[in-house]
Amino acid sequence: MSKYPLSWIEVTLGDLLRFNYGKSLPNPARSGSGFPVYGSNGIVGYHDSALTDGETLIIGRKGSVGEIHFSPIPCFPIDTTYYVDQFYGMPVKYWFYQLKSLRLSQLNKATAIPGLNREDAYHTRIYLPPVNEQTHIADKLDLLLDRVDICRNRLKNIPSILKNFRYSVLNAAISGELTHDWRLERNRSMDSWQEKNGREVFSFITSGSRGWSTYYSNHGSIFLRVGNLDHATIDLDLQQIQYVNPPVGAEGKRTRIEVGDILISITADVGMVALIREDIGEAYINQHLCLARQTGEYLGAYLAYFLASPLGGFGQLTEMQRGVTKSGLTLGDIRSVKFLIPDLDEQKEIVNRIESLFSYANYCDLNYQKAYTILENLTPIILDKAFRGELVPQDPNDEPASILLERIHDERIANPSIIKRDLITRKPKMPKMTNESVKKIINELPSDAFSFEDLHKKISGDYDSFKDILFELLDEDEPSIEQMFDKQAKAIHFIRKQK
Repeated sequence: MSKYPLSWIEVTLGDLLRFNYGKSLPNPARSGSGFPVYGSNGIVGYHDSALTDGETLIIGRKGSVGEIHFSPIPCFPIDTTYYVDQFYGMPVKYWFYQLKSLRLSQLNKATAIPGLNREDAYHTRIYLPPVNEQTHIADKLDLLLDRVDICRNRLKNIPSILKNFRYSVLNAAISGELTHDWRLERNRSMDSWQEKNGREVFSFITSGSRGWSTYYSNHGSIFLRVGNLDHATIDLDLQQIQYVNPPVGAEGKRTRIEVGDILISITADVGMVALIREDIGEAYINQHLCLARQTGEYLGAYLAYFLASPLGGFGQLTEMQRGVTKSGLTLGDIRSVKFLIPDLDEQKEIVNRIESLFSYANYCDLNYQKAYTILENLTPIILDKAFRGELVPQDPNDEPASILLERIHDERIANPSIIKRDLITRKPKMPKMTNESVKKIINELPSDAFSFEDLHKKISGDYDSFKDILFELLDEDEPSIEQMFDKQAKAIHFIRKQK
């Protein structure tokens, strides 16, 4: 028993739609003014005129394989990619969603010949609902997916909100506001806070060694880099780890980290901080990080949070970098950072309060990530329900899909599809492309090894026909070419077996 409504019928995509093939437009502008020009890799330029006065769907042929664009009236110009502009009275928006749900990118063969073959798309089997139901489905999808987009846009704001929240907590902490009530209860003031600089706070400051890429390994010691630090936190991010086998001698030992060390990014994205809270094994830093080893008089977590605060170390280091327009910080910059340090018991209270609030922020972040994952999975679920007939109720008075299919068939016979286009410079008619003509061009290539693009540049003709001929040449009993993976280029190439 079919899981689809009785009024629906099984068809192939080719029974209903034709993927027309755009032709090269004369010199589409790259400036961004005018109508976007769609090509095989998405938008490839701009033109000052539109192509048609009807709604059109553009289908990515190469690069953005299977990506579906909806072009409103007037239609944008279309270069060398597929488009559909005849829908036989069916709602265009329905087919926009239907084609998206088919994931045509999966039809892209993993070979040296890239792109989507429209003949493969034509053989895709789908179920066709009555035309009235198509309209209802498209309207319902517009409504539901618009709500999904609204939720997505709102969720995207959460990481920024949480980051600002963490910064606000850090600023409140080092300004004394976070523990204002704590001091009132003890009849204390901020007069006891001391001003210290980095020279007084740290007994040892250094940066990582250069040229350690030669010691990279798949295992060994951890090699910490800028990517292991982040803003508005002092926790290490060890999701992506590089390993090294360090050199023997003093240079290797100099940059080995210890528990309690504070790391600071000093190039590019400066001012990120991490505290080594626990033993992570033998680990070193690269030249883009500074290692600051504290004297032991102060609480390491407080010093790290101070450095991470926009009102504290982060703000000072950012100004130092901007002040002389340099690409990074020096160790002298770290030594000159001015700290405001309360008594040890207040340091502990500040750290406890920061980490309690950060724990709440982390809980929100975790729930945000779960919600975003659910939301990203929601669109394919909604589309799947829509094209199984489960999204809107069926109307027994609708014209059956079988009659719609007959009408499309009759209209095709009476009016064969004509590719509509203007602003196109027609090329002189080329000789018909054959297996032998392609072989001849292959034999004339200067190298036995060549890519699909190398060969395509030498041949004028229909893209899909060209692809089909290459597949036929590869399938011959004694093929003149074969495919191989070029490890250096990390791409599939062809090899000419004989001249």
